[in-house]
Amino acid sequence: MAMSLSNAEELLFRQVHPSGLNAGCPCSSCFMPSKSDNGQLSVDRSSITTAEGAHERYTRAGRRSAAVFGLSVAEFLACGIPCFEDPTHDHPTLPDNPAHALADFSAHGLSSRRMVAKELKRLAITRGRLFGVS
Repeated sequence: MAMSLSNAEELLFRQVHPSGLNAGCPCSSCFMPSKSDNGQLSVDRSSITTAEGAHERYTRAGRRSAAVFGLSVAEFLACGIPCFEDPTHDHPTLPDNPAHALADFSAHGLSSRRMVAKELKRLAITRGRLFGVS
């Protein structure tokens, strides 16, 4: 079983696709798992990597990201979203990523997920972009 993240101050980095930015700000949907994510939002841990390092690893795998935003474990928990370590190793389609973690939205229905995503967006914008390409 995955270990729960316990350092409330640790930042979790979220990649934002270019289409998810509007005037430099992320859309709330960037902070909500998609249907194919099984209620789990992928993030990277600041205790293991940097925002720039997370961006490099993500884009090296052929995925697109225009910005990295961050939220603390405490901010996720305040919204009722527990976070768990989920390092990827020897995965058939994903690059190795020891910093990978999951924010678990599975206890929330769609309406609740949308409300949580709006709050997470607000918090992320308040903190500001942590890394991004111009």
